[in-house]
Amino acid sequence: MTTAASRLRNCAEVALVMGALEFGIWIMGPLVVRDHSFILHYWLLVLLCGVYILWLSPLVINRDPAAIRGWGWRGEPNLGPGRWNLAWRSYAGVTATIGVALIAAGWWRDPAILDRIVPGTFAVRLSGYLVWGTVQALIFFGFIHTRLRQAIPVPAGKGGLHAHQVAVGVATALVFSAAHLPNWPLMGFTLAAGLIWSCLFYWRPNVWLLGLCHALLGTLLHQFVRIPMRIGYFYHEPHGYIMRTVVPGLADFIGHRF
Repeated sequence: MTTAASRLRNCAEVALVMGALEFGIWIMGPLVVRDHSFILHYWLLVLLCGVYILWLSPLVINRDPAAIRGWGWRGEPNLGPGRWNLAWRSYAGVTATIGVALIAAGWWRDPAILDRIVPGTFAVRLSGYLVWGTVQALIFFGFIHTRLRQAIPVPAGKGGLHAHQVAVGVATALVFSAAHLPNWPLMGFTLAAGLIWSCLFYWRPNVWLLGLCHALLGTLLHQFVRIPMRIGYFYHEPHGYIMRTVVPGLADFIGHRF
């Protein structure tokens, strides 16, 4: 049974990770861009957060089963409702539905949008999002969604489980959207998408399928709807995209496509 102390601990874990994430985006990011001597400090922060999110919290502190967190560890199979053969159709359906809507929205705004799509830019964008989309799936759904699922009590009575699903979905979507400040159009999309993904992840937890879904829809949103993906300090200072600084050769590879 989930106790009040464990619910409080789960909330504290969400606050801790979000605090570290925002520190990296708003404070460490600009510092590294201005002074490359802090690159090692940035990667140390990433390493510490990665260890906490992927090992210390789910496996040591909370002992979450793979069936809940949506990913396995060292060959640990995900035998829950989120395993590939059960989950892929749901993720494919959501991705196809939203994807068609994004393409239609882009065409409605600009009937010549298909002629403006540059295959090379699209491919680079998608390849980058396959990595970053999976990272976000691990952070916001594999970790934060799971922690909020444990923190929010299940209401008693008939329909309690569905009410819990909605409550966890709303809370996760709000956190996910807030992480995209101050890009208001992107925050609106991530709020809606985050709610859909959260409700899907509740019943079909699979980080890898969600990461793929995120990558495809993020690329379509950028390429067809033309919403910029910049967030944090990078939103107002495009040259300050931190990954261009901390990953050798990335700036030459992506150019200004992001």
